[in-house]
Amino acid sequence: MLANFVENGSWLSVVLAEYVTVMMLRIGADTKRDPERLNTPGIIHNLTFTIVMFLSIPLTFWIAVYIGFFEGFWTAFIAWFLLQIIGTFIINLAINITPAFPGKYAILAILSIPAIVFAYGLSIYSSLKWFGYLP
Repeated sequence: MLANFVENGSWLSVVLAEYVTVMMLRIGADTKRDPERLNTPGIIHNLTFTIVMFLSIPLTFWIAVYIGFFEGFWTAFIAWFLLQIIGTFIINLAINITPAFPGKYAILAILSIPAIVFAYGLSIYSSLKWFGYLP
């Protein structure tokens, strides 16, 4: 079902995109729950994270488009739907299982910045390679 994607696509870009999506949803929810900024790290209230949050919105749908380049519309829709359900559950579980320490949330949020760059970069690179624009 995903033979072309497995052979020519980048699983890492899909995993990173899902991680960024989950982290931005968590950051957005926590920012809404804590408008006084008492229980959330100050770094997530920075302008940089606002920009990253806006960049992660199209990344949610880019996963389906990216898989669709290789496999077609219906396969992309099913894969995107399953990835949103299963991937979000697994990533949230992994984040909640890790031991709590001061700064854990800030470190995971900071890691979403290079993750979004690599997710877009790897997926665009392999898409251009698939279409024959790159050697």
